[in-house]
Amino acid sequence: MSERSSLRRQRLNPEVGEILRVIEKKWAEFSAEKDYTRRRGHAMVFAALLEQLIDEPQFLPSDLQEGTVDDERRWFPRDAFDEDPLPFLGESPFETTGPAEECAFFYTDTGVFSHIYSGPAVDPCRRPLIDHGPFVHSYEKRHATETETTMHVTSGEVLKRLFGKKRLPRLRKSGDVHSIFCDPKGCAQPLSPGHFIVKRTNDLQKAITAAEQISKEVKIRLVVATKRISFCTR
Repeated sequence: MSERSSLRRQRLNPEVGEILRVIEKKWAEFSAEKDYTRRRGHAMVFAALLEQLIDEPQFLPSDLQEGTVDDERRWFPRDAFDEDPLPFLGESPFETTGPAEECAFFYTDTGVFSHIYSGPAVDPCRRPLIDHGPFVHSYEKRHATETETTMHVTSGEVLKRLFGKKRLPRLRKSGDVHSIFCDPKGCAQPLSPGHFIVKRTNDLQKAITAAEQISKEVKIRLVVATKRISFCTR
C-alpha cells in the first residue's frame, strides 16, 4: 500500500473504544451494587457516558484529503511593503518550482509569509514586520518541489511523521540550517504555534531529495529554504 493510500484511509476513533471500556466497567458496578442511592450514582455516570458515546464519530477523518485550504491569512497584507525598496517579484515562495537562486522571503513564528524578493536575504529589522512577531526571519529560497498542491493534510504532524521516516541527518548546532516548508494551502492545521516548517536539517541535498519524494506522495508542494537572519520584535 502506498503512503498516499494509507493516509487517505479513515481511522477508527480511539475515544470510542475507551468510552466502551468505561461503560462496561460502570455497568458491572451498577449490576453488582445493591444500595439504591449508589445505583443511582452509577446510573447517572452511565447515562453521561452514553451521551458521550452518541456524540463521538466511529471514524476520524483521513490524514490526507482532496482539495486545498484557504491560506489568505498566511500572507503579509499587500500594503505591508508599499514603502519598501526591496524588489518583490509578485509571487509566493511556492510558485516557481525547481532550484532557486538569488531570492529570499520573510517568515514569522506565527506562520506568515512574505512574497519572494530578488537578491540576498536582508535583515528583517529594517522592514515593516515588527507587528508579526515575536520573531521574523529571512530565508534564502533554495528549491521548490515540482508537484502542485492539490491535496491537504489535516495536521502538520502528518508531514512531520513522514519526514521522520526519512532519517535525515540529525541537526547540528553549527552550519547552515535548511528548513522544509509546507505550502499553507496543503495544511489545515499547522504545527504549533503556527509553524509550516515540517523538518530542519544541515544537509541541503538530502532535504531536497526527501522533499521531492514526500511531495509526490501527498500531492503538496514543499519548499526548502535556508535561514539567514532572524530578528526579535520584542
